[in-house]
Amino acid sequence: MNARSKYRISAAILFILALVCFGIATRTAFIYKQYKAEIFDNMKQTAREQTQATATDLDELIQKTFAYGQQTAQALSQETLTPTSIQEILQNKPVEITGLGVLLNNAIAYYTEKDGKQQFLTHKLLSQTQPIEEKSLESEIGVKFAHIIRLAAQQSQPLLITDPETNMRELIFAIPFKTKDSSEGIVFSTLAVAHLNHLLLTLSLGRHGYWSITDKNNVFISHPHKELVKKSVNINNILNKQNIQLSDDATFLEYHNEITQAPSWLFFANIPSAQMRLGGVFDPREVIAEADATQIRKKLILMTFFIILGLVLLILSITLWIISYGLARRHKNITMWVGSSLIAILFFGGVGTFWHIRNNDPTYEKEITSIHNKGELYNFLDAYQREKSNLPAKIDESHADKLYRLALYRYKEGRYVPTGILVSDIEFKDTDKLDFVGYIWQRYFDGIHDDISRGFVLPQMTTVSSLAPTHVKEISRIKEGKVETIVWEVHATLNQRLNYRLYPFDTKNLQIRMQHRDFEKDIILVPDLDAYPRIAPLTLPGIGPHVHPSNWEIIRSFFGYEKMPYNTNFGLYSYGPFGVYKTIEKSNIPELSFVITAKRSLLDTIVNHVFLIFVIFIILFVLLVTHTLQGFGWTVGTCASIFFSTILAQMSFRESFPSNEFVYLESFYFILYIVTVALLFTSLFTMARKDPTELGPDQYPIIKVVYWPIISGMLFFITFWYLF
Repeated sequence: MNARSKYRISAAILFILALVCFGIATRTAFIYKQYKAEIFDNMKQTAREQTQATATDLDELIQKTFAYGQQTAQALSQETLTPTSIQEILQNKPVEITGLGVLLNNAIAYYTEKDGKQQFLTHKLLSQTQPIEEKSLESEIGVKFAHIIRLAAQQSQPLLITDPETNMRELIFAIPFKTKDSSEGIVFSTLAVAHLNHLLLTLSLGRHGYWSITDKNNVFISHPHKELVKKSVNINNILNKQNIQLSDDATFLEYHNEITQAPSWLFFANIPSAQMRLGGVFDPREVIAEADATQIRKKLILMTFFIILGLVLLILSITLWIISYGLARRHKNITMWVGSSLIAILFFGGVGTFWHIRNNDPTYEKEITSIHNKGELYNFLDAYQREKSNLPAKIDESHADKLYRLALYRYKEGRYVPTGILVSDIEFKDTDKLDFVGYIWQRYFDGIHDDISRGFVLPQMTTVSSLAPTHVKEISRIKEGKVETIVWEVHATLNQRLNYRLYPFDTKNLQIRMQHRDFEKDIILVPDLDAYPRIAPLTLPGIGPHVHPSNWEIIRSFFGYEKMPYNTNFGLYSYGPFGVYKTIEKSNIPELSFVITAKRSLLDTIVNHVFLIFVIFIILFVLLVTHTLQGFGWTVGTCASIFFSTILAQMSFRESFPSNEFVYLESFYFILYIVTVALLFTSLFTMARKDPTELGPDQYPIIKVVYWPIISGMLFFITFWYLF
């Protein structure tokens, strides 16, 4: 078999392998698209159902408010009324209903929530026959309120008002009735928009986005961005700027949300009893993060791998096919160099594509139980208490009972201390230490926290700081009623558990762990979620606006719990006559953590490391091209210089990472070692085979031709191995 036949057979085999790679890439692309579409479809369906279910819950609460007003009207019409009996009936209202009142005999009796307390308020209204000077004595608030109540009684739907008594935005229902003595009156019940907001924050969604409520004119009456409510912004004003039209029957649209400007899903569901509409904003990035993002990324990388490999095999096949026609040597060299250049470009392009995929789709480490809304928090605490008491993990309850259980303000139950944090600055001062500057606050309640000390500890804190001395300084202590709020300024250096194997694509979960000061007591710190207007991780709750750590990008923040596996009880046990009878197991007590997820900036890595490595590759290539002209001694000296320079560069690089395994970028240095040694042996082999007087720059051109494809190929396969 002659050389031409061998070339053609090899070209045919390579062509078939290229087709196989393209087939695998096509199949992977189909699976990737199908898998991602399935995730998105499932998430959209879940989001649609969640929005509709939440709207139904709100509608039931609104209907309950109206129904309770009707029951009260019926009760008042059947009794002999006195001021005392009216007050008793009104004060029996459920806590989820904001206010309940009656307008009767030119007087208003109103039992409502005001300034965080349930208060009984009255107004005396004078008749139209009273003299003007006597009318001046009547309450201006009462007159205004009476007008609103009479207007509401004429409506079949609730009115959205600003309560003259509380200055809160409320829905008001009014039901006319007659007493036993045929006096005409009006019972009215109110539901504050703030109660609806609380229910929304408690129920769900904090993980993926936020809720909003619009009235029948599409004007915001509830939104995390308070200015939109304050200025009565119409949602159409936001959508029109993006050339999106909102129809009355719309249930879904895609737009850039008004808070983060990120591409988002907006689902709508009607609240028919109040002629309002609930909007749920879902961030697809967070949806992907909650799904199996690793599988999505792997499919995308695998598809890229086989596309690049198929193109490389195709170019090799075409190159061999052209060479097999026996063209002139000069044309043969040009063909090889063109093929070599295209292959190297493809491999380098593949490395860049892998980097892009990994950088835009980082891996989120799930080491702790994350908390994104009150519903998740209360369910976690309930499960912990049931586990602690050896009760069943699940309890049977109706949807209404569950809703009521989650909606109640329960931070004051048990030994729970609401705790919040605001990070004003963070900086890496070492590979496993984080300098943290910020504020931490706690809320204590009289009668519940009386025997509990005020304060907290940071278990990761070290006394060594390169920025400033570690300190925790109290800067505010405010007592309002039975609630005491304490704020501390904190500057601490915290030890971190970090993994650098995928450097520079290592996404870090930076934890700020917090424990209560009373170490020996079973006290659980709970996140003060009401202190944050938005708690979706991508909106960075608890992160100050000027936090920009050098060479890092903060992408998420959230609260969570983790049980630390302590192998001691810290001496927290009691002795009886026969031995130990009581211990406190700290390993069973969940610790509150504030987690900041950050990814590294690639620019710093490229400038400090990749650029240097690439320059050395170029120097080695120049040495390969010219070594036959310079002589073996010069080549040995140059290779030795490059070799030891690479060793020093790697040692400096290695000192930056306290890792007992090789990191991804470190493999680039080993490729440099291999290439340097290979070049040295190539030079030795060349000098041994040829008379020095016959050597020239065109000796062994194949070695020069394959230089860049081999290097780029090694980088390509190593990158695939680490990032896949």
